[in-house]
Formats: sequence, structure tokens, C-alpha cells
Amino acid sequence: MSQTPHFSVIIPTFNRASLLGRAVDSVLRQTYTDYEIIIVDDGSTDETSAILEEYGRQNADVVRSFRQENKGKSIAINEALAKARGEWIAFLDSDDYWDERKLDLQVKAIRKYGDTYGACFTDARYLNNEYLKMTAFEYSAWNYDTGSGVIPDAVDLILIGNHGVYMQTMIVRADLVQQAGLFDPKLRVCHDTDFFFHLARLTRFCYVNQPAVFIDRTMNRSVGLIETLLQDRPRLEERQYMYEKWLPFSLNLGVDNRQTILKRLQEVHSDWANWHLKAERYPEAHRELRTAAHFEVTLKVVAKFAISMIVPGLVRKILLQRESQRAGKQVLV
Repeated sequence: MSQTPHFSVIIPTFNRASLLGRAVDSVLRQTYTDYEIIIVDDGSTDETSAILEEYGRQNADVVRSFRQENKGKSIAINEALAKARGEWIAFLDSDDYWDERKLDLQVKAIRKYGDTYGACFTDARYLNNEYLKMTAFEYSAWNYDTGSGVIPDAVDLILIGNHGVYMQTMIVRADLVQQAGLFDPKLRVCHDTDFFFHLARLTRFCYVNQPAVFIDRTMNRSVGLIETLLQDRPRLEERQYMYEKWLPFSLNLGVDNRQTILKRLQEVHSDWANWHLKAERYPEAHRELRTAAHFEVTLKVVAKFAISMIVPGLVRKILLQRESQRAGKQVLV
């Protein structure tokens, strides 16, 4: 491997000893071989260290691993990026894995569309979740209708929410990663969306319409993305923080994109109101609904506010019934 590999493949990990080998092996089997692998162990307490030592012995010219105290995924990624030597950065979660052609397909796409495209992502398949039998592109609201292509407006893509883009599927030019501001340590699950937003302000995106990544969506693990997302308060805190952070940038993104960010903030405060209503904290719920209306007045918000002022128990009952109906059918992608 050269001192400046084409790719630095970043793999953060925490207590994934049973799955880490599958992820690393999927990189080592790539048909495009100009890469280094940088793994940061975020303070694992299982057998991760022993596994990394073995990969270091057998693949010393390619695999470099580091350990830090448990500080969170964003900091682990940033630590890996500080040590990366590649011209491009690729990302992989330690519980997911790649098709062997993944990097090859993306290199060809970048060569096809040119240097103005500093990021490229592929489609993906979900694993171990009966409610996700489709690919990421099929689940998204975006129309990826050719074998590969370009995104007309990357910011618009990220703001629609269900865009079908994942860190595991993305490659990014290394200098753009630095310009985007790395990964926010305050974000545990929204760190990728936040990064995509800032990246989209800097460069164009292209895509490969082929599932080249396999994303594990197993429910009910002791540590995992889905379990974190199911905790209402951290999820809402992160979303609010992220959208408020985006708001100053929206002044330069056009009227439509600014309105979308304001709408996202309205949705967060409406969800906060739901959270308070379910806990019978009615003054707090009314405060959040007033804040939601400040960002965007909708009939739904107005109706919820009016009914909760008159018969708050009715709104709470409706929310709990809806939550019960969704239980066990939560699709988190």
C-alpha cells in the first residue's frame, strides 16, 4: 500500500466483537484494493481488542487500529479521520458490511461524472428486520431511476428526510470532510445527517443504483441505533439541536430550503408537545405547541393546541392509542 492510498476506510466500533470481523473482511475482499483500514475502538469491554490485534498481525500493511475511552461514535470517527492518509474517505459501521464491488463501483461513478462530484453513495439492503424487505432507495421518496446518476440539489435531497443515503454507503473526498467540519460530538444518532447537510453545501453528490452495502437493523440489541432512537427525549433533543444549528446557514440556501428547515423545527416542537401530553405535563405541552406555531402555523398544530386546552385528556388518549397501534411495527432506517 502506498503512503497515500486512494481510500481511507473508517470503522468505529463499540462492543461488536461478534460482528466486527465480518465488516473488516468485507473491506479486505474489495476488488478495488488501493485502501487502508482505520478502526477506532470506542472503549469496548468485550473481545474487540483481541480481534483487532489479530487483524493487525495478519494485515499490518493495511489495517491500523486504535483505542480510546468510551467517548461516543462521532469522536471515534473524528479520531480515525485525524489519522487518515487517503485521498478519499469511506465509512463502515462495524455491524454492517460491503459487497466486494462497492469501492470499484463508486470509483467508476466518480470518474464518469468528474471532479465536481466530491461525494458518491450507493443503494443498500437491510438485514434482520421483517419490516424492511426493500432496499434503501426503494424505501426512500427520491427517484433513483438509472444505473448511476447525479443529484440535482444535494441540500434538497438531505432535507427531504427519507433520502436513502447512509454513511456506510458514502465516499467523500478527504478535503471536503475537513471543510464540512467533521462530526459533531453532541450528536449520537443524527451525526450522519448533520454531516450530510454540511457536505451538501460544499459539493455535488452522485450515486450508484445498486445495493453495495448490507445494513443490520436487528431490533432489541443491548446497544444499537434503533434502541437509541426509541428513546424519545434524546431523539428530540438531538433533532432540535441539529435543526437550530442549521438555521443560520439556511439564509444562503434559498427560500424553499429555509422553509423546509423551519418546518422540521415545527415538527420537533410538535413532537415535544406529544411527549409532554403523554406524561400529562399540559402547560409544557402548550408551550411547545406555541413554539411550533412560531415556526409554521398548521391546522394540525392549531387543532391540537385548541383541543388540549379544552379537553387535554382526549388528546393524550388519542396519542397513546396511536402509539399502541405502532408498537412492534416501528421501522427505523
